[in-house]
Amino acid sequence: MQGTLNALGIIGVAVGTGVLLWRYGKRPPDFGIVAYGVVFGVLSLFIGIMFTFPFSQCLVPSACLALVYIFIPNNRLVAIAMTVLFLAGIALGFHFVLLAAGERYSGNPSEVNHYAHNAQQGNIKMINTAAEMVMIDNPEQAEKTYPAKALAQTGIWPLLQQAAPEIGKPSLADHCYTTHRLWHTWLTGLYGKTGTPMVLWYPGGKLKDGIKHLEYRPKAGSAS
Repeated sequence: MQGTLNALGIIGVAVGTGVLLWRYGKRPPDFGIVAYGVVFGVLSLFIGIMFTFPFSQCLVPSACLALVYIFIPNNRLVAIAMTVLFLAGIALGFHFVLLAAGERYSGNPSEVNHYAHNAQQGNIKMINTAAEMVMIDNPEQAEKTYPAKALAQTGIWPLLQQAAPEIGKPSLADHCYTTHRLWHTWLTGLYGKTGTPMVLWYPGGKLKDGIKHLEYRPKAGSAS
């Protein structure tokens, strides 16, 4: 829904500018006016991309801003319209950034699991370090056998949390994501994102061996 609102915002800017030009656009452009209009449009686009990054959300308002300056002779109306268009571009850009950083949308499907993968590898390293500490303090734990199951359901889990209290806290590692195109992806650059809950899996066997082969798996009962 929020992605649709972003798309409608871009379309609304274009349509609104079209209506404005149809109603008030009378001035035949000369080279100087066109040049200034292009400069204003490019400057607006540059500022928008610099602060918010998304392209379409900044390009459309910037192009409309240039057209308004070139074709509408009413200076007061031009000033108001250019201000509104500039602010609309910034607002749409920040809206894109907020959506792309959330759980339902992505602006870069090729890297959608990049941060999750890094977080998972970081968690595994942290847990291995905690396990080493446990085995140093309690040597008998190294030879103790634990069943193959989610690590948080094994008897070693409380000892690992004592060694490293940050273990088990919610993080990016808790989900794996897939992306899909939406009707407005061509316009907004936003892709739908679906998360699958993940759990850290202990393969079974003696702690000294099994802890070296931890892996993340989809949580039982979740969509694959």
